[in-house]
Amino acid sequence: MALTAHTLEILFYSTLAFFVLAECFLTALHSHKADAKAGEIPEDFTGCTSEADQRRAADYTGEVAQAELLLVFAGALFAWLMTYGQGLTVLAAASTALLGPGQAAQWLTLAVLLLLALLVEFPLGWYMRQRVQKSYGVKRAAAKRALLRGIRETVAGYLAALPLIALALTVFDFAGDYWWLLLWVVWLLYLFWRRQLGIVYGLFRHRRIRPVRDESFRAMVRDFLASEGLTMTDLLVTNRPRLWKHSHVVLAGWGKRRRVVIFSHAMQVLTPTEILALIAHDVGHIRHRHTLLRTTILALWGLALALFAGWGSTNGVFFEGFGVSRHVTFHTGAANAGWVLAVAVATFPIVFYPFTPLRNLLARALQYDADLYGARHVGAGPMIRALVKLHRDYSSTLWPSHLYSLFHYSRPHVTMRVARLRKYLKDSGQDPEQPVVYSNFDRRKYAAASIGDHHRGKKSPQPPSTR
Repeated sequence: MALTAHTLEILFYSTLAFFVLAECFLTALHSHKADAKAGEIPEDFTGCTSEADQRRAADYTGEVAQAELLLVFAGALFAWLMTYGQGLTVLAAASTALLGPGQAAQWLTLAVLLLLALLVEFPLGWYMRQRVQKSYGVKRAAAKRALLRGIRETVAGYLAALPLIALALTVFDFAGDYWWLLLWVVWLLYLFWRRQLGIVYGLFRHRRIRPVRDESFRAMVRDFLASEGLTMTDLLVTNRPRLWKHSHVVLAGWGKRRRVVIFSHAMQVLTPTEILALIAHDVGHIRHRHTLLRTTILALWGLALALFAGWGSTNGVFFEGFGVSRHVTFHTGAANAGWVLAVAVATFPIVFYPFTPLRNLLARALQYDADLYGARHVGAGPMIRALVKLHRDYSSTLWPSHLYSLFHYSRPHVTMRVARLRKYLKDSGQDPEQPVVYSNFDRRKYAAASIGDHHRGKKSPQPPSTR
């Protein structure tokens, strides 16, 4: 059945309503779960936080979720204004009147649209988060400094995007009706950089890297990787890049040759065996080809979106279906790439919102699988202790709603990961300290291994509360 403008209109309004109603329901569910569990602390986190802290964390979690809900309303209103509120039609008409029908008008429309989106999201988002964080004493860094840094980064990103958009529209125009295929190729190149080149090369640019000199620990890691069919080319320590929020260990390289990079925050609080459990987690990603699976799914998803955009560029009903005048934006014989991308920026986050849980479910399944791999090859005990020690956000609840987190977080919360490992121990009946999989590697040989003098005879420090 061919898509019609009426079908697309129904799709847009249905997903817009679902977006708003679902977020209202999820926010209420998340706040209620945090409030109901405020007096409970998971067994593995005893000593890391108190009941009073968790009561405060429950209140903080509810206010943060409500602040985020205001951004949902603002985003939904912006999407409607740009479509059936005739915002995009007005922008496209004004750009065409100024610059004529062509790439320049499309570029100007995209530039203004992105600027308007930033003017809506950044000030409102910063104010709401800052207000809540200030009232609860979270992140006591100077608000003015944080604001100036956010403005600087936002403006720099926006200015850098403008020439890239102009270049892309020029290339797309030469590609004609097959511009969407070129768009997909760009997406593939981005995935390749993000999943492989950035880890292999970008991690080491302009960073202070130092080798781990503890020979016992180096031997333990080298022998473990050898037992997994991998070769350790080096063992290094560096500070974690600010954008790598979830990483503790990285196995950078190609094929079986891997350079092991441990971020310094993990080096400071974990024992050698706990670090080995994290390394085993990353080995699980490699051995089970999680990167290839994730990249393949994202590539296919990008192809579907590119095909939809390509269809829209040659069918005026695409613009009519999203409330944009085809008389302004649709020109027979032209690629129309800029107009389609403008509609995509305004509508696709809403239209494809229902697919968010599927994407996050895949990411969670891979994470749980890698955790299980680490538990089987090094031990569930070290894996659990590493996860607990590295968790630092005790300003938020330790009992997030599973449904809320499924829509909002691509990774499971640390308490969910620990609970899954505890369930694995209960079902398997295994000793938490004893790995299930035996090979030519036996970590008991390295029981006395240390990572610098700060681990010798000392208890690993617990991460402080962020309060």
